[in-house]
Amino acid sequence: MRLQRLLVPAVALLLTCGSAAAVAAQSQDIARFNGRDLDGWREVGVGRVAVGTDGSFTTGGGPGLIYYPRTLRDFVLELEYRGETPDAESGIFLRLPAVVPADPVAASRISYEVQIRDQALLPAPANQQAPATPRPNWELTSGGLVGVAAAWRPVARAGEWNSYRIEVTGQRYQVTLNGVKVADYIGDRAHEGFIALEHGATSRVHFRNVRLTPLEAANAPQKLADLPALQRFQAAGTPIRVLAVSASHGFRHSESIDASKMVLKGLEWANEFRFTFTDDAAQINARTLANYDVLLLNNATLRAAPANPSDTTAVRISRTAGVAAPLTMEQQQAMTAFVRSGKGLMTIHSGIDANYGWQEFREMVGGGLFRAHPWTRPAQINVEDPTNAAVSHFGQNFNLREEIYVLDVNPRPNARVLLSLDMPSVGEAAGSQDHPIAFVKRHGEGRVFSTVLGHFGDNWRRPDFVQHIMQGLRIAAGTVPADFTPQAPRQSAR
Repeated sequence: MRLQRLLVPAVALLLTCGSAAAVAAQSQDIARFNGRDLDGWREVGVGRVAVGTDGSFTTGGGPGLIYYPRTLRDFVLELEYRGETPDAESGIFLRLPAVVPADPVAASRISYEVQIRDQALLPAPANQQAPATPRPNWELTSGGLVGVAAAWRPVARAGEWNSYRIEVTGQRYQVTLNGVKVADYIGDRAHEGFIALEHGATSRVHFRNVRLTPLEAANAPQKLADLPALQRFQAAGTPIRVLAVSASHGFRHSESIDASKMVLKGLEWANEFRFTFTDDAAQINARTLANYDVLLLNNATLRAAPANPSDTTAVRISRTAGVAAPLTMEQQQAMTAFVRSGKGLMTIHSGIDANYGWQEFREMVGGGLFRAHPWTRPAQINVEDPTNAAVSHFGQNFNLREEIYVLDVNPRPNARVLLSLDMPSVGEAAGSQDHPIAFVKRHGEGRVFSTVLGHFGDNWRRPDFVQHIMQGLRIAAGTVPADFTPQAPRQSAR
């Protein structure tokens, strides 16, 4: 493919999430497909590239790759693509090594592959008839990073031309599809390499207007802790001490728990936090809690022993779900005394799939506990309190893939709601239901911050999600102010 060389003026771009690091295209060449031939690009594996009369080229007949053999560190890649069928599959590979694998599957393990697949469907459940409405496979939809992170929102237009803008600076990968940001991921793979496009084995995908712009990035983030929005140096005094409990008396969210431990530990360097991680629920006791400022129920699924010793066997089973060692009455009293005395409690996701039958815990977190998760998919989340530091950075709303919890009691009358589910984004009528997503509450002298987000591990590599968590911890600790006053009830909600 012969490449036209054009010069462009320097363009300053700012990293989001509060970063002041500048990224600039320093009057360097832009690689642009000229629509006539394929000089300058190379191929590995099998496949066929055909140049069309409309100025596009087509990949197919793979598996294989066509790549541009120039090593780049930071860059912007822009292109348009169109699949010949709704489920036509291809990929965009970022930072491949000089010895490019012929197998796209192997290539996706050592680089990051941006998915091209406008319609991905899950197979019918085994031994069951296929559902009348096919179920989307959100993990394979265009815009995500294959095997790593799902797209926040499905915005691809099947059968039409779609436009990608992919910005890579340091270890930050920001993906925009059709003008909508669908991924922002802090990675840990190669720091430089080639870009490539995939020859699908059974699909044909057309490309045009391919443009590659090298960048020079100042202070490009190599890890989440490099983002200024996540840093608050504790120059003097004692760091915020957090006991992070991930004990699982119910379903264990291993993916998210493992991801969170790595991320939170990496954010200790600014001397603001000190985390102690444990999967042992026995650590919730008065003697241990005396050493901490915040108790974090990090996807813990705790069960509490019944309050009434004379409860029937049926009641006991319903409350403890057969758990061998549920929280004792002494432990329950220690936790409530900890919060009432002025300390902080924070729950993430299944932290409120917990402690059924323990009335004061229910009161601490606003009144509602997990009832169901009818929507596991990309959804829009609306910001209800733009003054709250844990959600103000999201703007009016944001999108993510999440397992959305429905609570058995709406916490709105008892807590201040920060985030709520946008019902049309999950196929429901606007105003038909009210599902708070994050909320804060006072309990005694203490502060309680609850978010039902946090099911998937990939969100822990998303800067704005991690900022949500860090600010929530600060609010629970009392180092960042928050309004805890409940809002007026929604008249249209049922």
